[in-house]
Amino acid sequence: AAAPRRRVERRPASDVPRAGAARVVRAPEHVVKAASAASTPPGVAALVERPATAMPAELDFVLALDAVSDPGNVGALVRTAAAAGADAVLLVGDQCADAF
Repeated sequence: AAAPRRRVERRPASDVPRAGAARVVRAPEHVVKAASAASTPPGVAALVERPATAMPAELDFVLALDAVSDPGNVGALVRTAAAAGADAVLLVGDQCADAF
């Protein structure tokens, strides 16, 4: 027998709970596209401060990404590197998508 389907409740963005000082704002599609450097933005945008990062003093296991242009792929590779115990992930050159 098939598992029962779970019902997903859809709510307007204005009803989404806010975390800390975060504010959710609904914007027209052209505004979201203008806020993104991606050629095909995913439909959401966030304005955040980049965390300060420092290179570890000793590196035994590093993943270097060269020209990985899809942000989703960069995210998947960063999560995989973290799960595998990598000390760092290096994004090489200006053709690589931003990890943030």
